[in-house]
Amino acid sequence: MAFDINSGRIVRAKQLGGYDVFYFACLVPNNPDCPPDLNLDADFGKAPMLLSIRGMKRLRNVIVVVQKSSFALALDRDNGDIVWLKKAGPGSLEGGGVWGAATDGVRLYTNIVNGDNLPFTLQPSTQTTTAGGWVALDANTEEILWTTANPSNDTANGPVTIVNGVLFAGSVAPSGPVYAMDARNGAILWSFNTGATVYGGASASYGCVFIGHGYSIGLARFHPTWNTGPAGDKTRVSTQVMGTQGNAAPEYIATDS
Repeated sequence: MAFDINSGRIVRAKQLGGYDVFYFACLVPNNPDCPPDLNLDADFGKAPMLLSIRGMKRLRNVIVVVQKSSFALALDRDNGDIVWLKKAGPGSLEGGGVWGAATDGVRLYTNIVNGDNLPFTLQPSTQTTTAGGWVALDANTEEILWTTANPSNDTANGPVTIVNGVLFAGSVAPSGPVYAMDARNGAILWSFNTGATVYGGASASYGCVFIGHGYSIGLARFHPTWNTGPAGDKTRVSTQVMGTQGNAAPEYIATDS
């Protein structure tokens, strides 16, 4: 939806993916308050991003967003037309792409949660995984440039962050891995175990990465529990934990710069 910034009036609206009203409580069997046919949970779990691309042989100002169904889309900001549409991986109730994608103006980066552990082809290769992973697409052409599987063989729920050619992402594995990937090819440059699950995103400033850890999911999906874990793995020479406080508190990691 596009709103007039002064009045709040809806200027334009475009429905994508069809009728997708979803009630999470309706996953409970025999719930009398639910419609007879439960729809797919294929909403947008990420904020849209604004950038300019070369599409249809001209410069276009677009909105780029990724759905929980795992479809990535670029929409023309002027009229809402779909410029390109690409399926980046398997979708699921958890995602697909969820919580936050990133762009450097050249590539679009997203997580793929793969909550149902479906076969996930690591495009452009033919290798597969049943874990989650991270995908980079060419913002101009929608081409999938690389896909990196989560090395901890777990889902990849947290949003991604791009800083100076490095993509940061975490894993929900109990050891709380954080991965730094080369934005050009997805190669993992280094990893660090924070000691507890990572569901959130990272921020970076002056050579430091800030990331929260300690949030996990109970037996009922989206019912939070806490996994504090140890203080973190301090065995790396190039990475040092500077400090941590409290459950799910940000952990401050200094990296070589």
